[in-house]
Amino acid sequence: WSSSGFGIFFDLDVAPAFFSLIGMPGPTAQTTASIRDEAAVCSALQRLLGSDHELCDFTFIVGEQRERLPAVRAIVAVRSAPLRAMLFDDKFRTCERELDLPQWTPRAFRHMLEFLHAGAADVDAGTVLELMQLADFFQIDELKCHCKAFLAENLSPDNVATLLTEAVRFNDESLRTKCKEFFLANARVALQSPSLCYLPEALLCELLSDNALNADEWGVYQAVKLWSEVQPLPPLLQQHVWVAKGSCSSPAACLDERGALAPAVVATGDLEDQADVELRHASAAQITRAMGPLRCVRLGQLSVEQLRLVRADGLINEAA
Repeated sequence: WSSSGFGIFFDLDVAPAFFSLIGMPGPTAQTTASIRDEAAVCSALQRLLGSDHELCDFTFIVGEQRERLPAVRAIVAVRSAPLRAMLFDDKFRTCERELDLPQWTPRAFRHMLEFLHAGAADVDAGTVLELMQLADFFQIDELKCHCKAFLAENLSPDNVATLLTEAVRFNDESLRTKCKEFFLANARVALQSPSLCYLPEALLCELLSDNALNADEWGVYQAVKLWSEVQPLPPLLQQHVWVAKGSCSSPAACLDERGALAPAVVATGDLEDQADVELRHASAAQITRAMGPLRCVRLGQLSVEQLRLVRADGLINEAA
């Protein structure tokens, strides 16, 4: 093998006549002819997405920007079963030579096409997570493994919550364990990351109740508050809460001092009778389900001033 990756091996079924012609004795052991130049092939395929893009026969229209990304239909189809179904199944014939994919960013999708065509891509760190999600969606296992390995070795307080959520979704125990350990050790910073807001409730409670959590109780409360602010209201309230004109900005605000539905929510004259009945009989537990992580906050460890601020936030009632 040379440094270029090019090699030639002769099969003795062919070689004897050659050696006889040049007057040299031929080898006595049988070998197998094998000629390879993977580097040249990858380089040529890579040019399909650049200078030779006119040779491509398909175009993906990606992202809100509707950026046009060329590709060779056969290459992407042979490397991804979902893409093969999209590009060749009967029900997708209407897409002809173009396919709209607005849910992905052009940058990440371009890197995926680079990997599919040439087996290589230079990806900036901020795009690797979406690239891993793309690889999972289109069932490109090799790319998914590369991305996962990179992210696991480059965890940060800003990305660990998101990656932990993905590890749970992938049912990847090894990655899940690594992310959880990192989160617990760096909780003081990780709890302030906006990505925390997208953790499932059960996973957030698991983290906050772990004795290894490296954060004080005020930091835990602030994290719960941050998380609760972006959680949707229970289904029974979602279609009616606008009537309260902002008085139900959080699930806790929909309760009165007794833990029942606040009058601003139930006293809506234009509700259908059945919906009104359902609202009036909704339990406090149903409404406050999104506030489950509050149970992980040890209120007794907060100062008097901190407790006053907690009550002012409206997340707990005065009796707490």
